[in-house]
Amino acid sequence: LKLRGSTRAIGAGSAMAGGWYLVGVACILMQCTLSNVGLTLQKSSLNNEEGRFPRRRAYRQPQWLLGMAVYLVSHPLTVVALTLAPQSIIAPLGCTEVIVNTITSPLVLKERFSRRDFIGTLLVAGGCVGVVLFGSHKEGADPDFSISLLLDPSLNPGFFVLCWVCLVLLVVGEYVLFVTRWGPLKFCGREASVLSARGWSLPVVAGIYISYNALFIKTFMTGV
Repeated sequence: LKLRGSTRAIGAGSAMAGGWYLVGVACILMQCTLSNVGLTLQKSSLNNEEGRFPRRRAYRQPQWLLGMAVYLVSHPLTVVALTLAPQSIIAPLGCTEVIVNTITSPLVLKERFSRRDFIGTLLVAGGCVGVVLFGSHKEGADPDFSISLLLDPSLNPGFFVLCWVCLVLLVVGEYVLFVTRWGPLKFCGREASVLSARGWSLPVVAGIYISYNALFIKTFMTGV
């Protein structure tokens, strides 16, 4: 088993050296683009229904169904990307969907593109370029690294600390989003704005789910 794992790791490293990671990068960029296009089509369909009476349910709207189909079809590309390139490159590139959104939202949904949006988009784009240029392009650099090593608390305590921190953040974020509803949220004896708390909780919860989703997919594809 160890020999098979080593051979797989060496073969994967050769694939990275041969430039296959660029194919993985292209797959994740395509996935982000298609995913955003699908969501934009769905949002546009729902906006168009606001002037209709009676309003059709989402599953009765052809444009909404098309957007859902595009969104679902895009996600297998993530599995392909994680198979061909390291997660340290693929996972951060998932935020390129934000860049695509800055193009599709003003053009299709007629949403306002502010100066803050522009600055944020530049920061995201710069981070994506930096990840591709300076991130590790080698897969399986350590052939002895395995899932059992990752799950051993004595050998990898940092991973378990990270898991517990993410679990606490996830529980707090879910509580703010789904339990507090629109009531006041007290913090240190004072009432904090629930809207502000929701604004911080939603990206935290979404980021944790997305990052661990990529980790599980990568782990599964490595073990297959």
